[in-house]
Amino acid sequence: MTATASRLAALALAGVVGLVFLIGCSAPAGRNEVSVFAAASLRPAGVDLARAFAQEHAGASVSWNYAGSSDLERHIAQGAPADVFISADEDTMERALAGEDFAGSQPRVIASNTLVLALAKDNPAGIRSLADLGGARVAVCAPEVPCGKIAAEVLARHGIELAHPTEEPDVAAAATKVATGGVDAAFIYSTDAAAQADKGVTTIGIGDVEPNAYPLALTRRGRDKEAAAHFADWMSGPTAQRILREHGFAQAL
Repeated sequence: MTATASRLAALALAGVVGLVFLIGCSAPAGRNEVSVFAAASLRPAGVDLARAFAQEHAGASVSWNYAGSSDLERHIAQGAPADVFISADEDTMERALAGEDFAGSQPRVIASNTLVLALAKDNPAGIRSLADLGGARVAVCAPEVPCGKIAAEVLARHGIELAHPTEEPDVAAAATKVATGGVDAAFIYSTDAAAQADKGVTTIGIGDVEPNAYPLALTRRGRDKEAAAHFADWMSGPTAQRILREHGFAQAL
């Protein structure tokens, strides 16, 4: 091969390599990573769910963003990069579905949960029922968060006014507060109380509270991502449902 031919061959090879490089760089980043914005009460189950999904879907992964459902809905509306949204109630999901990010999305309920009254270790305030809460230190979620909304309804229904309430941004914060003894009691979900049982947290059931549904919906961004669509379907399947039950969630309503 002449020197000129060698140079031409080298240039041709460089062109092919450059084309391959450009094609690779133009591929959307993170196509196999699913960004899930989930209600804070799902945190205890999140690690197990992500691990199991990755095991059953080679190359895929899940990244979680936990917060109060209303905060997550607002962040998504402001442009946060979510593929999947899981709310702790249907009202918040309805607000989300009214936004452009969820246009055409069909939500599905993946689980349910129930609000309980959690008591700090050794029950220092001697609480036996809701009627004993008047003078106790009680953690309650912010009123715009599902757990706070339900707690406010319970207190109003029973005519109870808390003397020493603390407002927490989400149910995980309220659960931590009662588990560390920062308050005497907290209105949290049964799953969060179960996750804190090793810290001595016990519960009192609230008889007139209905379970609340956990709907899941794909965002417009998520519907364009195969891994996100697989995750949404998988959450209703046997593996995910088993993991959710192991963490105390009840079946979808």
